[in-house]
Order: sequence, then structure tokens, then C-alpha cells
Amino acid sequence: MVFFIWFFVSKLTYIFCFRFGGLSDDGIIQIAQGCPMLECINLSYCTEITDSSLISLSKCAKLNTLEIHGCPMITSTGLSEIAMGCRLLSKLDIKKCFEINDVGMLYLSQFSHSLRQVLSFSPVTVTRI
Repeated sequence: MVFFIWFFVSKLTYIFCFRFGGLSDDGIIQIAQGCPMLECINLSYCTEITDSSLISLSKCAKLNTLEIHGCPMITSTGLSEIAMGCRLLSKLDIKKCFEINDVGMLYLSQFSHSLRQVLSFSPVTVTRI
């Protein structure tokens, strides 16, 4: 039975965790390790997750959509790891991620050549040019 469940979980490509109260880095690490086919994950308003979650998700090479809207503990460190590891990333939602600054955006510009949409309507600390 365990193999049967693992087989189907390992095939997941989309995970929706919007406002999952209590979802922690440990849970995201387990998802990242157990779902190598992951293409899209919505973690919006999962307020307990930190850069550790993004570091683990950066190993998901097929990830193309990441929604972390309203995750206050996410910083440019985690975003930089995503940019370097998830080269297929095409959509990113970082609204209300107030700890993302120029460093994170620089990594996106250098490594995320597939990126087509970045949603950021919050006063992130990114210099306007």
C-alpha cells in the first residue's frame, strides 16, 4: 500500500496549498523530495514557510510556476536559489513578499530566462530604474 501511494504522489505536477495554516518548511521539504515531477506549486499565504522551503523547491527542475504571495519570511536568498535551480520558471507571484530586494531580482534576471510573468504589486525593496 505504501508503494502504491508513493507511486502516485511522485507523479504529482500541481500542488495547491493556498492558506494552509501550519504548513512548515518540513512539509515543503517532503513535497520537494517526494514530487520530482512538480511543475506548479501555490504556497500563497503559507506564512510559516521560509527560504528553506525555496531552497528545497529549487531542486525541482521542472518547476515553472511558483506562487508565494503573502509569504512574509521569504527573502532574496530563497528567491536566488529558485532562480538558479528552476531554469524553466515562467510565472512567479511575489506580491506581499516584503523581504525580496535587488539581489533576488538580479538573480532572476541572470538565471530565469524562461520567466514571462512576475507579479509584484507590493512595496518590495527593489530599486526602480
